[in-house]
Amino acid sequence: IRFANLYVDSIGDTGQALSITAGSNNVNITAGTLALTGAQTISSTLGVSDNVAISKTGGADTELSIYNGSSSASAKASLKVGFDSANHLHIHRVGNAAGIIYNATQSGSSHQFQIAGSAKATLDATGLGVSGDLTVATSALFVDASTGGDIGIGTTSIASGGTDTRNVTIHNSNSQATYLKLSNNATGTTNSDGFDMISGADGQAYVYNREN
Repeated sequence: IRFANLYVDSIGDTGQALSITAGSNNVNITAGTLALTGAQTISSTLGVSDNVAISKTGGADTELSIYNGSSSASAKASLKVGFDSANHLHIHRVGNAAGIIYNATQSGSSHQFQIAGSAKATLDATGLGVSGDLTVATSALFVDASTGGDIGIGTTSIASGGTDTRNVTIHNSNSQATYLKLSNNATGTTNSDGFDMISGADGQAYVYNREN
């Protein structure tokens, strides 16, 4: 049976306005657009061989929600993006665990974070690489890429010793002392171990070798 246009509306019956049962076969829409208006539920797998667009013109949020209410460790709420089932980025949450896992499944793959098409950070099997300055907690740790790696602890203003020098500045934002401790496994790491250079709260400089 062919229809140029088929419209189905609810007439007060319980259940669906339109139900299509295909058994193990597919229901194919070979051209045009399948429009789902309002909140829709798909209780199994939806396979799409082209693009999917989600848009909204109203003021509320537009979202793609992926949930799995099972507490089983083998049950995942997953999003996979990539080439095929063996080579993709797998973002998932396992059971009722709190963590979100980002897994690049392809051998030799990496996670790259870009701004305006320019790579700013890359995470791969060798570690984390950052293009540009690295700042941790505003000024807790600052690595200045423009100077080749000068380091500021407690500040982003790093004092330079001159041309071609490498510099480390440790700054205390209050009026208390600032310590630099050098130690190893033989000296230990307590307050009474190692070698200390101190900028005291009184403005004086102190040097202590705390070993015999």
